[in-house]
Amino acid sequence: MIRQFALPDLVIAARTGDTDTLAQFDAVCTESGAFALTGLPISEPVLAAVYEQTLEFFRLPQGSKEALRDPGGNPYIGWHGPTEGSERDSGKRKEMFHIGPRISPTLATPDPGGHFDAPPGAIGGSLWPRTLPAFTEAWHAYYRQMQESAMLLGEVMAATLGVELAVWQELVATNWADLAANYYPAARPEDTGSRNAVHTDDTLFTILYQDDGGGGGLRMQRRDGRWVDVPPVAETYLVNIGALLTYLTADQWWAVPHEVTAPRVEDPSTQTPRVSIPFFYRPNDSRALTPFHTAAQPTGTVLMSEWLHNRRTSAVR
Repeated sequence: MIRQFALPDLVIAARTGDTDTLAQFDAVCTESGAFALTGLPISEPVLAAVYEQTLEFFRLPQGSKEALRDPGGNPYIGWHGPTEGSERDSGKRKEMFHIGPRISPTLATPDPGGHFDAPPGAIGGSLWPRTLPAFTEAWHAYYRQMQESAMLLGEVMAATLGVELAVWQELVATNWADLAANYYPAARPEDTGSRNAVHTDDTLFTILYQDDGGGGGLRMQRRDGRWVDVPPVAETYLVNIGALLTYLTADQWWAVPHEVTAPRVEDPSTQTPRVSIPFFYRPNDSRALTPFHTAAQPTGTVLMSEWLHNRRTSAVR
């Protein structure tokens, strides 16, 4: 089991200086790098819509989905089929869809003060499915509420780490967080091996919604090396620390390795697909990154784009 927190309680702790609660939160981020979170400002109708519309998206004809691939071949933009994912997904029966403000500027992000501009009039773009306008609308609504959730969680993290809130807000202003969906078809007896191999995320943190289908689940590795199963829990999201936050905290917080395991064909849930919807929270590529406490790691400044390039071109992560 992993530790569970309620976001409203954490926010109160951050604003009132409740050192006991923040110390518990810090210990979890240091030792396990993941926690369950409730109380996010995600309305039930918005969550229901984004889930149902995501299923509708993956039911589209193959040709309709293939038209939403990134022309440049970026595996983290648009739709990708079973053999078109990153190196850790190659050959799997997994489909993905990634989108964010770098390619769809109508997705709202906060300014340096943590405020949102008025919502844009028209939404859409070349990588949204034109035959599913309800999908585009649902994802925009969910994205906005995820940004609000991340803004609150960031306030908690800043207080826990002793980082000025203005510094954190500047880091994530006009961010390029991606909203994504992973779709795993109903399992077959011949499906073997991990459905998503061990990796860490290139994020500050990731907020994940997962359903209970597919017969294969999420596992995470604690800092002490132990692996723990993280099954879905109703009305609960999963947050995992990403490699960028590990970098900015000079390895204080643990970027948790995780995977999606092979399906258990004896599990009744194998008769249904598995869907997970992660929100990958990270700055835009032009943001300068400096570790929060430079005395501990005087590495200087690097742009987000440079950090990301160096990480993705390194040997094994």
